[in-house]
Amino acid sequence: MLTKLPVSARNLFCLYKMQFDFVQNSGINNYTSNYSIALGTLELSLYEQMHLFNTLYDNNLNIQPAKHPSLFINSIELAGSKISFSDSISAITIFSDLQNIRPVHLALHKRLISNPSDNLCQYDICENGNNSFLSNFAKSGTTDDVIKPFNTDITDTTRTNYGLWNAVMRLRLKRSDLTDAVSKDSLIKKMRGFTINYSSVPDEETMDVTLACVGECNKQFTGTRDGKTLHGYVSREFLHAFGIPCSSGVYADYESYIHKKTSDRDKYRTNSKSDLSIFSKAFIRLKSGFGAKADVDEIKFDAGPKLQGKNYRKMLEFASYMGENSRYYCKLLEALKNPKSTKDAESIIEKITAINPGNQLLKKDIDKACDSLLRSLKSLPSG
Repeated sequence: MLTKLPVSARNLFCLYKMQFDFVQNSGINNYTSNYSIALGTLELSLYEQMHLFNTLYDNNLNIQPAKHPSLFINSIELAGSKISFSDSISAITIFSDLQNIRPVHLALHKRLISNPSDNLCQYDICENGNNSFLSNFAKSGTTDDVIKPFNTDITDTTRTNYGLWNAVMRLRLKRSDLTDAVSKDSLIKKMRGFTINYSSVPDEETMDVTLACVGECNKQFTGTRDGKTLHGYVSREFLHAFGIPCSSGVYADYESYIHKKTSDRDKYRTNSKSDLSIFSKAFIRLKSGFGAKADVDEIKFDAGPKLQGKNYRKMLEFASYMGENSRYYCKLLEALKNPKSTKDAESIIEKITAINPGNQLLKKDIDKACDSLLRSLKSLPSG
C-alpha cells in the first residue's frame, strides 16, 4: 500500500478521476469500452509530460521520471512490513537563469486568463516573484485529425483530434476540502480497502501544482476542438475552487514595467499607413513632445470643460499611430480641446472610442484615457 502520496501523484490521481467523472456526467454510455483508446498513443505519458512542463517552474528536468518510483512513492508496505527500495534520480537544468524567461511566463499566464468568461484575471501571484517560483501559467496544443471519435460507428470515416493542456497553479488546499470530497466521491466508495491517512494531510497548505491532461476533442461533448477548451474542465475549476485571488501582483507589475520601458513606436505599430502629411506628423511630434505628459489613466479636463496642457499632449501622442484614422482623430481631438458643453464632450469621446486603430495596446490605452476623461467630467462643477 502507498502510505503517502506527494503532490504530483495525488494530482495525477485527481486528474484521472476528473476525466472519469466528466465522461460519466456528459451522458456517454459504456465509458470503458467506447472511450477512445487512441489517446494512449501519445509519445509522452501524462507523467512525463507533466515533468517536462514543470521545467518552466523550477528549471529542473528529471531524466526518465516514470522509471523513478521515489518521485511519487514515499514508502511501500506489504503485510505491515516496509519494503525498502533504492532510487537514484538524474536531473538537468535547462535555463541559465529563470529570470531570463519572465516574458515566457507572462505570455503563458496571459494564455491561462485570456478568456473573459473564465473569470480568472484575479489569479495573479500576490508576492514578489524575484525570490520565489512563478506559478499560474499554462499552455495548450492540439493534434491533427488522427483519431476516430468515440461516439461514431465503426464504419464511420470521421476523424477528430485530441487536445493537450499543461499548467502550473498556486493553490490553497485544506484538509476539510479533501475529507468533504472523499465523503461524496462515488468512485472512491467503490474501491474496496482504499483508505486515506488524514493525519499526514496538513490542516491547510499552499502549494504550486503542475498538471498535464489530454482529452479527445469532440465537438458534441466537449465543445470547440482545441486544447484550451480542456482548461475549462481542469485548471479553471481548480483555480475557482482553490486559487488565491490577488488584486495586483507579479504579472500585472511586470506587464506594466514592459509597457513603460517600450517605446510608443514599438507598442503602437500597425500595418495601416497614416493619412497625415509629413508636415502634420512633424508638427504633432514637436507639439506632443514638449513638456510633461499625463498617464493614460490620469488624463482629465480642466474647468470649462477644457482639455489643455499635459492632458492634451498625451491625447495628441496617439494621433501619429492611428493609421488611416489619424486625420479624423485629430479633428475630434481639436473639438475636445474646448467642447461646447459636457454633453458635447461626451459625444466626442464616444466617437474616439469607436475608432479601431488596429493595435490592441493602442486601443486599450485610448480607452483608458477616454474613461479617465469621462470620470473627470463628472467631477467638474455643473454649469
